[in-house]
Amino acid sequence: MQRPFVNLLKMQLFFIVLVALSSPAFGADINLLLQQHSAGNRVTVTVQNSSASAAEITAIEILLDDKIYTAQGFPLEIRPYTERDIAFTVALPKLPGSYPLVVTLRYLNNGTPLSLHDVGLFHYQRQALLPESCIAEDTAITKEGEIIIRSSNPAIWMPVLPDEVPSIAEAVQQDRLLVHVRNQLSGFNNNYPYFAVASQARGGIHYAAFCTGALRIGTGSPADTSGNGRISKLILLIAAAIFLITFIVTNKQAPAEERIVTAVNKYASRLFLIVICYLLLKIIDDWLTHEALLKDGGMLSAIAAQYRAYKRSNFSYFYYFFVDAYCIVNVVLVLPFLYFFDAGSPLEHDKYSSLVKSIVSLASPFAGRYHWDKTSRLGMLTVFVKLFYIPLLVTWVINNTLYQIHLTQTFHGDLFSVNAYMVALFIYIDTAIYCLGYLIEFNFLKNTIRSVEPTVLGWVVCLWCYPPFNNFSFRIFDFELISIARNYPQWVNAVMLCLITTLWGIFAWASVSLGWKASNLTNRGIVQHGPYRFVRHPAYASKLFIWYIQAVFFSQYFVGILFGFTLIYILRAWTEERHLSNDPDYVTYKNAVKWYFIPGLI
Repeated sequence: MQRPFVNLLKMQLFFIVLVALSSPAFGADINLLLQQHSAGNRVTVTVQNSSASAAEITAIEILLDDKIYTAQGFPLEIRPYTERDIAFTVALPKLPGSYPLVVTLRYLNNGTPLSLHDVGLFHYQRQALLPESCIAEDTAITKEGEIIIRSSNPAIWMPVLPDEVPSIAEAVQQDRLLVHVRNQLSGFNNNYPYFAVASQARGGIHYAAFCTGALRIGTGSPADTSGNGRISKLILLIAAAIFLITFIVTNKQAPAEERIVTAVNKYASRLFLIVICYLLLKIIDDWLTHEALLKDGGMLSAIAAQYRAYKRSNFSYFYYFFVDAYCIVNVVLVLPFLYFFDAGSPLEHDKYSSLVKSIVSLASPFAGRYHWDKTSRLGMLTVFVKLFYIPLLVTWVINNTLYQIHLTQTFHGDLFSVNAYMVALFIYIDTAIYCLGYLIEFNFLKNTIRSVEPTVLGWVVCLWCYPPFNNFSFRIFDFELISIARNYPQWVNAVMLCLITTLWGIFAWASVSLGWKASNLTNRGIVQHGPYRFVRHPAYASKLFIWYIQAVFFSQYFVGILFGFTLIYILRAWTEERHLSNDPDYVTYKNAVKWYFIPGLI
């Protein structure tokens, strides 16, 4: 009876040792991160030192509306794992709209002067984004090389490059801007972000846009886009084989009365799926960052460039801080949890074991032993949901944590700052709750996934609203049917700003009410408290009203994109209703709560 348990302890120890041996130690290289925030005529630049060595900053300056602002009090030292805020007061532009805001930081690394840039958008009175977009391809050079910036209108884009990797020639082609650069460093390897910015004044409004890519100098290897975890593919492959063999052995000899064997079988299925998903992410990442794709110049190259930009924005913290620790925590804790809390439920009802059983049965399809049922299908769809949302939300939560700390440290008591702080806090609460919902699925929390959205339409309208898809999905609606831009008294704008914050509070209240059951595309049990007592879709209603107010009172959206927001979220509500109505509890809930969005109206 105890042999499976002892063998599993040995396997856990073996896996942790392999991980430890395969994970490189953290180096002492300087690793700086720039963030910027603007409010009125005040721009705050945050310099974060996430390395084990102190960083000597020699200068920081910003470029806005063709004016350069240089910070005083340099040089200064930023200690390891700390950050500093640098404040600038800028002159407001003449035209309303959006402007590129370029931050330049100069620092020393072992006496070698290096630079770091960051680009954002400064919005004055209204947000105005150029309809043209660009893709800045990741590039690796040794001495000299070319940076490729793709766009339907390449002539409008200007590269923002490190000081030590200047442009020496530029050429505009039909769909790209080619920038020939030269590495002025010798005997030095470094990774940089680089940018392309564009701005134009049209009809009394200033429009702007930018895109970003990665540049690696020194080795000529493909650009590192923040890594893809420290456990090697070989170790993951060995671990997957061990967990799969364990599953096969226990699946053949798991009578219902042997609690430990059942727990081991469920444990092996979960760990196999986690390791395989991690391995697939690494394989896809390696393929889409391969040097051949950087030079392909075709559709695959464009897709790969989009993926790398998406990864930098949405996967970086997941890979750097989370995924390896997550694997080890599951290796250590999942087995005792299953043994004490879940081993009593039969294997045939376990979606993860059923899915792995289906995968194993693929090895003998002609023997008539292929296994596939609704439980396997539920397991597969659950894995897809978690594989999409967990990396995304983990990165968002870590990023929002750092941003909330920054807002707390730089808090000001004016109306704008208080509202900005509260909105960021509400969004932070929402992302944290949903992240925990995807990560944690326990019977005693009553949040196990009972079903997953079964239709393609349901998946499309949901993923439409998340990156990378929302980078382009709403552009088909982004046109101005009629002008809704108006000037309102200052007190009206202040009231509307507070109303927006209140709506974000209702949005967070809805997430808190969902609690451990929070997740998209799934049914994890019906919630009937909080704002769900009044309407069936309070979060969607809050978002739509926020966007309407931002469009009408702050000129941030055109009528076309408001129509797009409304259409997609109505479709999301409809597809969710159709999915959840398969649950009798939800039918009872619908009969009790009649309204979709507004009590007594809609």
